[in-house]
Amino acid sequence: MQMNTCLIYRSAKKEETYVYLPIGKTLSDLPDELQNRFGEAVFVMKLEIGEDTKLARVHPAQVLSAIEEHGYFLQLPPKHPVEEEITRKIREG
Repeated sequence: MQMNTCLIYRSAKKEETYVYLPIGKTLSDLPDELQNRFGEAVFVMKLEIGEDTKLARVHPAQVLSAIEEHGYFLQLPPKHPVEEEITRKIREG
């Protein structure tokens, strides 16, 4: 099983926006435009991500695939407010 240890940062500029970087990559490795839009990065946590890892808003395979292809994963805010997401998930059961 593929595992990746990531450092996760949140944007101080954009709410609910996160970037996952594998160990060995730094924020300066991100494309310049992304660095500018992301703004100040606030460290959130170090996390080992595998195919069975439970993540709140994204499937771990998406994270692993993006890291392999681009060297990072960018998690954007949900299209619906958090409250709507919770209500939807409760209804789906």
